[in-house]
Amino acid sequence: MKLLWAQIKNFRSIKDSGRIYFNPNLTILAGKNESGKSNILKALDCFSKDKFDKDNDFPIDYIEEYPEVVVHYELEEETIDYICDNFNLDKDSPSISKGVTLIRTAIYKEVIEVELYRDTIENVAVAIGTAISAINKEFKSKFKPNIEAITSNNLEEVIEEIKSCFINIKSNLNNEQLNKIQSIIDEIDSYIVSLTDFLSFINSDELKKTIPNFIYFSSFEDIIPNSISSDEEITPIVDRFFKVVNQDPDVLFEEANPQRRRFLTDKISAEISGDFMGYYSQDNIELKINLDGDELNFFVYGTDGQKPFQPRQRSQGLQWFLSFYLTLQAEMKTGSVLLIDEPGLYLHAAAQEDLLNMLNKLATSSPIVISTHSHWLMDPERLERIRLVLKNNDRTYVENKIHKGADNNTMKPILSAIGLGLKNNISTFGKNVILVEGYSDYYYLEAMRYYFSEMHEYKLDNFKIYPCLGSAQIINVLTLIIDSETDYYILLDNDKAGRQTEKKLITECGIDNSKILFTPAKSKAYSAIEGVFSEEDFNEIVLESLEKTKFDKVLVSKKFNERIHNKGITVLSDETVSNFKEIFDATGLLQISQIESISR
Repeated sequence: MKLLWAQIKNFRSIKDSGRIYFNPNLTILAGKNESGKSNILKALDCFSKDKFDKDNDFPIDYIEEYPEVVVHYELEEETIDYICDNFNLDKDSPSISKGVTLIRTAIYKEVIEVELYRDTIENVAVAIGTAISAINKEFKSKFKPNIEAITSNNLEEVIEEIKSCFINIKSNLNNEQLNKIQSIIDEIDSYIVSLTDFLSFINSDELKKTIPNFIYFSSFEDIIPNSISSDEEITPIVDRFFKVVNQDPDVLFEEANPQRRRFLTDKISAEISGDFMGYYSQDNIELKINLDGDELNFFVYGTDGQKPFQPRQRSQGLQWFLSFYLTLQAEMKTGSVLLIDEPGLYLHAAAQEDLLNMLNKLATSSPIVISTHSHWLMDPERLERIRLVLKNNDRTYVENKIHKGADNNTMKPILSAIGLGLKNNISTFGKNVILVEGYSDYYYLEAMRYYFSEMHEYKLDNFKIYPCLGSAQIINVLTLIIDSETDYYILLDNDKAGRQTEKKLITECGIDNSKILFTPAKSKAYSAIEGVFSEEDFNEIVLESLEKTKFDKVLVSKKFNERIHNKGITVLSDETVSNFKEIFDATGLLQISQIESISR
């Protein structure tokens, strides 16, 4: 299952969220307090439970408006193969669609739309049309199913309409005519059987297994106890502990052999400590369990490895982090989508960075969606993960483009994440920064930074890229860092506006022209940063099937960055690589890690 987007209507403060597009791994809902971030997560939780509470989830001013959550996802390849093999579809067809849309509301029966069955219905329509045209053209307009309006709720009616039309056609033909189109009749019969079987599949447990399961966490107050006894009810956090170490607690308690007991507890302790310390860098600790009769004790050992502490004797931050780690590790094994509301509120900055590291790693196994206003949880190299949660006239909605619609308070943590706190000097740019005109420049350069690092073993992690929202804003940003210790470069579009900005930077700000770079835009078809790609790469890889004349620059670049990071793109042309290398070379920030050149 690949979760693509969701849309929420009439849920608490949300009138219409608009489509919320999810990152394949980690999605960050960013917004200021009271913007409605939690309500988005709670709506998805209600979707999974298929239950909406009238007192809490309905909009305050509703009359005939009821909560509705729409989730759109793609089926896995094995499910597509199964459907195509069993329901008369060509899985190699370029038009094969993997999408499923599921609508759940507070009052109506859920609606499932599986896009694949549209192909079968269209095939039936074509076959019937062919039969009619071959025999009697006056019937041609009598069957024209409304493909766009078909859902799981009315598919049965569509099948009956097809059968009725088919019977009507055959009743108006003589034997000679019937024999002439016998092969088409057999084909239509086959499609009708497939559609009938497909209707059964839509209502089966097989399809229900593919529906995204959201698990919502609002707090992690359930922490590991100091000890539990064999006759004590297992709490959720202890149950998660045993899930993570893949151990049945009853088997552990029932083990009578002392040597075997010691072996099991040592094995569990080593496993949990080794994995946990891969995420927690704040202290060198060990987690151990000890089985004493019918009581299981939990201990945390410090750096000397000699002094055992009970979990509740350690800091609240460590207790929270351990609870969070166990919860995520245990639930990841279910393959669900985890919804986490404001994680790490009580952790200091370094611990929040550990938390982000954990989220990054675990999200490769199952998608995670978090809400936050902490800039420490926003990776400056992965801004494409961020979705802005905004409120207008007390109505919450989501903006997928972080450069659009946000006020200063909403943008503050994002600006801090990429190197600049506009108030109280929350953060700094660091040692090196490249100032670029806009977000599309940012996304393409971050994507190519990762591409060089992963595909060509170059080191490009010692600088930040900062989008200034237009060449005119570059001067404003420069005034904030020009007297700092930050070394900077400015990348401008190789066009008239870029040259005018260059002139202002030199004459009005006294910037040395060696600090000003231009995009080596060598493509005749595309200007600015897009022209750094070879025309073939931009048309065939970056744009994919998008219209070349009508596209949103930022969304295209954002999608490219996402695909690069998710290994959806692994090879670019020598021309493209050389052009981007020219930009990084000019800054002196491109360092060879293990190889001498990137030529292939």
